[in-house]
Amino acid sequence: MEMTPAKLAFIKGQDTKEPKPTAVEVPAGKLPVEKTVELPPSVADSAESRESRSRASRRPSRGRSSQVAPEASDLLDQVLVPVTVRLPHRMAQALRRAHLEQRLKHAKPDTQQEIVEEALGDWLFKHEFLP
Repeated sequence: MEMTPAKLAFIKGQDTKEPKPTAVEVPAGKLPVEKTVELPPSVADSAESRESRSRASRRPSRGRSSQVAPEASDLLDQVLVPVTVRLPHRMAQALRRAHLEQRLKHAKPDTQQEIVEEALGDWLFKHEFLP
């Protein structure tokens, strides 16, 4: 590692008085490439949870042959948004135990996320907050 006057000045806490670079030239053919990210299907859209819910039969099918480009609402349905809630101790313990027992049985839903998602989704649908 080479010690330049600018590095020494920085270490000593002095002003470097060196002009900062304003632009970086990129050689032709080496421009950054945009990448697309495939989102994994959410638990609510899995085949198992569709069969277990009666409301799933009311939805139109989302087959690949009929779907040309996903709508913004379809993409947003796959994005998980952090929400913080506080639960009573007994309910948190029951949730933890339920998820561990489901995991041991290899039954779905087997994560706390999936259990809460399913329970909350059922409640919101029952009270007509979800279509």
